[in-house]
Amino acid sequence: MLRSPTMLRSLATTILLGMTTSSFAGLTQTITDSQPIIDWPLCRCGTPLPGVLDFALFDYGNQAKLCTIDKMEFTFTMEDGDTGAGNFDFNNLTLALDDVDTGIKLNGFNSGQENTVTFSLDRNSPNWISDSVMNQILSNLNSDGQLLASIVDATPNDNDANLYSIFDTTLKLTGTCPDAVPEPEAILVWAAAGTVLVVARMRRKKLASN
Repeated sequence: MLRSPTMLRSLATTILLGMTTSSFAGLTQTITDSQPIIDWPLCRCGTPLPGVLDFALFDYGNQAKLCTIDKMEFTFTMEDGDTGAGNFDFNNLTLALDDVDTGIKLNGFNSGQENTVTFSLDRNSPNWISDSVMNQILSNLNSDGQLLASIVDATPNDNDANLYSIFDTTLKLTGTCPDAVPEPEAILVWAAAGTVLVVARMRRKKLASN
């Protein structure tokens, strides 16, 4: 049984120092939105893709605010995209958000086929977006709660891909933001440390009176 006030104070200090930073770490938040793809073209007339084609406006206005973006998941459907392995636009189409080219290559949309592809990346991915680009996207997102998605074609006017509003496109973003309120575990640790300090103070007074 601990009897020394010094030992009790040491125990309280150990409890506080032993708290991991994760106790007060930011909350992991995920925001997601799905929108109908803007028709391109409205008919199957094979109008070539321009250099930049806006296809969806994602709206996160009523969702949590992110201070970082650590993971991105994007689902998209395109017909005759010609970005399959061996197709002429392989590696040529990329995803832009609010006019910022993410560099995410929209491969996997095969010639003459209708494909739905999900692109999932996080900070451990070798092709993860650079911090400077991601910070610009994050700033744009937090300014109005929206992100305009576009296809960027490095070789415009040669791809007769088709997009149709019968399909939805989805953009899911995961990140963190500092926690304004301590997590329950942190509150319990602080309470335990406070109790130990109170006991130490009472024991010190008792010893002094003796």
